[in-house]
This record gives sequence, structure tokens and C-alpha cells, in this order.
Amino acid sequence: SSQPDTPFIYKIIAAMTSSATPNNNSMSSKPIHFDEISARISAMKMQEESTAYRCSDYFSAGKTSVDASCRSKLVEWTYSIVDFCGFQQETALTAFSYVDRYISSGSEHTRKALDDRRLYQLLFMTALHIAVKIHETKQIDALVLSRLSHGKYSAGEFLEKERDLLNGLDWRLSGPTPMEFARCFLSIVPHCGGDDASKSLLLTYVQQQIKKATAKSDLLSQKPSTIALSALLNAMSEIDGKDLPQQQHLSVISSIEALAEMDSHSSEVQLVRKQLRGSFSGCCAVPISSTNICQNETVDFEKQSSSASPVCVSRVSFSERLSKTC
Repeated sequence: SSQPDTPFIYKIIAAMTSSATPNNNSMSSKPIHFDEISARISAMKMQEESTAYRCSDYFSAGKTSVDASCRSKLVEWTYSIVDFCGFQQETALTAFSYVDRYISSGSEHTRKALDDRRLYQLLFMTALHIAVKIHETKQIDALVLSRLSHGKYSAGEFLEKERDLLNGLDWRLSGPTPMEFARCFLSIVPHCGGDDASKSLLLTYVQQQIKKATAKSDLLSQKPSTIALSALLNAMSEIDGKDLPQQQHLSVISSIEALAEMDSHSSEVQLVRKQLRGSFSGCCAVPISSTNICQNETVDFEKQSSSASPVCVSRVSFSERLSKTC
């Protein structure tokens, strides 16, 4: 059967992002000096230790209109937009960081988003809007965002929420993500005898697991470095010994532990590793294509019951995804 036509709004996005920064899915073949790797990791660890960049599992504080399933579906929706536009994975991760840090601040104003599903969705879309401005060469402006929402939110609402979000974050927009730590860790591989092929394979596995980790609200309080190290350790346990021999495997781990001052056997790392196992064959291993988000049906969120369960994102239209996410 023929595939449905791409909706007009997706044609707009495609035109706007045709020259956007390509996904940074490859690792540079030029090894980075150990001192530079160490300096980068140290700077990012200082940031993640700061209260300004810490997140909490805000769903554990009590029952709210928005729950963990709502967040999970909005995370998947965000990834579908990022994938379609050819944006970097870090763009999505940055957007999630903005949302989670904003709500984790715990103020009465920011927690209103947890009591209003419409505000929570608006927050996610606005966070993506800001993250695209930071990481990409092309942007999706407020008018396009309004059209993406099929008029659910006006351009003015996006601009107002943008100001609110920036102020809530105290304009701290460059916090480290798990993928930034992972790329630093992977840059150690060449120093330990690994080649570009093994590094690229590890990167693919790590990306899959970090993608899964971001959808899990019970990992919100975990530091980005812990998620990155856990994902890398799981990835290294999955690849064949021919791709990364045992001696090189141990050398990479010991080098990361020394440079990042982390313990690969810590309880936090073991907990996250357990949470992420199975992601290689899970939903994150299958990319969401543009074809399964281009159906022409729409659903008005306001008509949905507040107790309704989230709809599987991979089986509904783009506009319905936004409407029925929560």
C-alpha cells in the first residue's frame, strides 16, 4: 500500500531544517589528549554537582495531574521531532534537562506545570524550541510551533513560556548531558588500543541506552555522568571480544575511573546498569520514522478523560501524539 502524504507542517519543518547541523553520530578519528579529556570531564562534573543543574524525581513527591507516563510519551514525541528534523540527540537531551531542572526547582510557580497537562506539554515544546536555538543552525520559530500544535497553543504562549522557562533556569542553558559525558569517555578508547570501528559500535549502543534512560522518571535524580558510565559499561559487555579485546576493555574502564574519579562498581552505577539492560532489543533500538507519524487523524486533548492512559506514540498521528500524550 502507498504511504500517506506528508502533512504540510512536516514539509515546512523539512524546508527549514534541510541544512541543519547533521547528527553527530561519528567520533573523530583524531585522538584527544588525555589532559584535554580530563579537563572537560572535570568541568562537567563540577556543573552536575551544582544545585542549579541537579534534578529530582518530582513525581515521587505526591500525586499530580501529570504522571511519569505523560513524561515518557512526551520524551518519545520529542525524539520523533528531533529524528525527523535531523537534529542532534544532544538537542533532545538538553530540552529534557531544561524541563526537569525547571520543575525540580520546586517553586510554586514551576510546579503548576505538574497540575496542568496542557502547561506540561507547552513546557516540553518550549524547551525543545530553546534547545534547537542553542544546538542547531536552523530554528523552529513560535509560529511553526503553534501550527505543530494545531492551534492548541498560540505563538504568544510559546514566547511567554520561553521567558518563564529561561527565568526559572536562571539562564543556565549549558548543563552537561549524558551523551556529552559518554563522548568524553569514548574519546579514551583510542588511547587504550581501540579502533574507530569499536568506538563507533560502542557509541551506537550507548546512544540507545541513553535514549531509554531519558524516558525513565526513576532515573531523573541520577547524575548525567552516572548514566553515561552505566550505558558505556553495558555497551562494552555486549560487544564481541574481537571488537574490543579484554585487555583494552579493562584499560578503558580503569582510565575512565581515574580521569572521572568514578567507581564503576558503585551502587549507583550498578542500579542504573540494571535499569538499562535490555535496551538493545527494546523500543529505543527501533528508530521512529516519519512515515508512522504522518497519519491525518486528529484528536482534541480537552475531550479526553483526565484519567485516560497515554496512547502509544508510535501508532498515532503527529497531532494526535501531542493531543493524547498525557
